[in-house]
Amino acid sequence: MIDSFAGRYDCPWDYTPGGLFRAKGETHRFPAPVHLRIDRVREERAFAQQALAASGRRTTRHVGAVAVAVLVLLAGLGVVYLTGIDSGVGSFTQLWALEAAVVVAVVAFVWVLRRSSTSHTRLAARAHLYEVRLTELHQQAQRERAHRGTPQPV
Repeated sequence: MIDSFAGRYDCPWDYTPGGLFRAKGETHRFPAPVHLRIDRVREERAFAQQALAASGRRTTRHVGAVAVAVLVLLAGLGVVYLTGIDSGVGSFTQLWALEAAVVVAVVAFVWVLRRSSTSHTRLAARAHLYEVRLTELHQQAQRERAHRGTPQPV
């Protein structure tokens, strides 16, 4: 009987997808921690922690890139407002295009933040599940050793 809730929230879609820019485009499927041996739990915990660290680095790069784009567009918009707007139709069209680009960049910034937050939360929960299961397996091994060390009643 397994008295663990470590794998209670496992779902078939609980994996890190491989993509176009990943090594060999491989996908890693996180197995349920309940059914693993202690060495496999350690291995999966290490993989989950590495994926969490890589996710943090990737998020930093994406957020930085989008933040720079937003700041550049806002600076461009500020320059246009400070230098003045001609009365021509083309300048108003350019101004509207610049403002639309700022809005799109801000929406992209929010989207990147939300997506990375969701990914980070999922990977952190996965690493925690393996940590919980590893603790449970260590406690179970200690109980078995203690049980074998005590004499059995006849």
